[in-house]
Amino acid sequence: MTIKQYSELLEHIFKNNGWNIDAIPDILESRKPIIKYVDSCFDTRDGHIWSIKLRGMLEEKSFRVETDEELAKVYEWLLNKERK
Repeated sequence: MTIKQYSELLEHIFKNNGWNIDAIPDILESRKPIIKYVDSCFDTRDGHIWSIKLRGMLEEKSFRVETDEELAKVYEWLLNKERK
């Protein structure tokens, strides 16, 4: 995942799944994960993020994000389409 893609992902999480006290009732109703912290592994050899961990209210989930397909799985999970 590029730095630009990472920035876009963080914006998405902040707006749609963030630990915002006003948004929590709506997020809980939709059953989407509520994310409080995002950890990443940045590889300085190529300037890409290869792994992220999303830590939230009730769960945490780690993802490899080396390909666009792997990144798409993160968005699916955040939208509650594939919560495993």
